[in-house]
Amino acid sequence: MASIITWFLNSILIQASIIAFATPFWVWYQVSRPTDNRRAHHSLGEHVELFFSSKQMNWLVFCWAASEAVAWFIIPEFLLLLIIFMRIRQRPALLIWDFAGTIVGTIFAFVISAPAAIVVHMPYVTLGMVAQVNSWYLHFGVGALAFQPLSGIPYKVFTNLASINHINLLALVVVGVAVRMARYIFIYVVLSGLYPLFHHIASRRYISVFMVSCLVFSFFLLKTVNIYGVNYQTQSNQSVFAEFLQKL
Repeated sequence: MASIITWFLNSILIQASIIAFATPFWVWYQVSRPTDNRRAHHSLGEHVELFFSSKQMNWLVFCWAASEAVAWFIIPEFLLLLIIFMRIRQRPALLIWDFAGTIVGTIFAFVISAPAAIVVHMPYVTLGMVAQVNSWYLHFGVGALAFQPLSGIPYKVFTNLASINHINLLALVVVGVAVRMARYIFIYVVLSGLYPLFHHIASRRYISVFMVSCLVFSFFLLKTVNIYGVNYQTQSNQSVFAEFLQKL
């Protein structure tokens, strides 16, 4: 029962955090709209679609990806899940903004090089995650980034710890962004394939999709935090992916 309550409360926290992050861009979008368009009557779903088709959405995706590479705790793929079921045309273009944001965030995180003592106090980051990333960097250098997608360890842990592990900035950007974008594209393709099956169900029911997505994301986020909790033992050259899948 306690775990269910924790899951539910974290889902609410995630919803509130997303709304808080997006609100300035929504306000910017509303203020910049022509007066006639503001007076037009649209359903909530149409309002959301218009916002997701705006330039403000481009900047939201950019800032989201950049922030997640530094300290933000909600992955950009969360946006892809929502965008894929919307009636907007520029879905692939948003990947470019995601790509640019990831580059900027990676460089910024490398430059500030937050100490491990600060990284471990970031939301949903554990001491086990920090210790594991340091171990991977020690054994594999920049190749440690290959473990990020399936390990579940947030990308920001890798970027913030790269400098103190003597990782070259150019190598970090090239390998890190390549790994991240490969995952983005994979998820985008999978969700695009699901679009014909679920579009009619999800179309303009974006509040419901948003809430369900938060619940699912919260579950996997807490699962990852639990895996790398106080009893976690760091690994060096074992089959990390197999170990992670077994724990799931």
